[in-house]
Amino acid sequence: MGGGMPFEFISREWRDHKPSHDCVSDLLNDIICFYRERGNAWPARQDVGALPRKIGQTPLEVVLPLIYDEVYEKRGGYDRVCARGLWNEVRKAVPVFKNPPTATHVLELVYRKILLPYERERDYQAFVREANCQNRFNGNPVGIINCLVCFVQPNEAKHDEDVRVWGKIVRFNRITLEHECLLDDGRVVRSSIGTSDVILGRNTGYAKTPIKA
Repeated sequence: MGGGMPFEFISREWRDHKPSHDCVSDLLNDIICFYRERGNAWPARQDVGALPRKIGQTPLEVVLPLIYDEVYEKRGGYDRVCARGLWNEVRKAVPVFKNPPTATHVLELVYRKILLPYERERDYQAFVREANCQNRFNGNPVGIINCLVCFVQPNEAKHDEDVRVWGKIVRFNRITLEHECLLDDGRVVRSSIGTSDVILGRNTGYAKTPIKA
């Protein structure tokens, strides 16, 4: 995989393991365990319909590390690939996607549903290890617009654990004094994000705030 840095597991099940010499298997095991820990079954399913079990003749499990490497390691992650319109470039780099009209849609869907939460969590765990992660924003509610932000919601499968759900702060309502946030899963939530909730650094925020529908 790209990057050249030692692999670090982020799932609870694998976090204390040492990386093996097979970084692709390490990554796949970590992705699947993380996905399950969020209360999802594997093979991966959506609420409506199903994510493909295979891409062409290739099992989804084989494709996930390839997609993750091309999007996150080589091109800087989901948001950058979307902003720069690089999905077709990623498709060409992952040889199992042979049908251009539909392949980029399936590619983005698979990444967003399975790999994006994993990407966010990996960035977050690296973020909180940084020395400047305790810098809190200065109380200006408009100052955190466009920041990534993380909310906490109960894990339906494991009631003693919370799940982080990521999104982006898109606007601040000066009447209700609430921030409007567009979550990665498409939901829009509103929350009063106070100075005690948000930790900022490198255009990223973390808010341990319960989600309100």
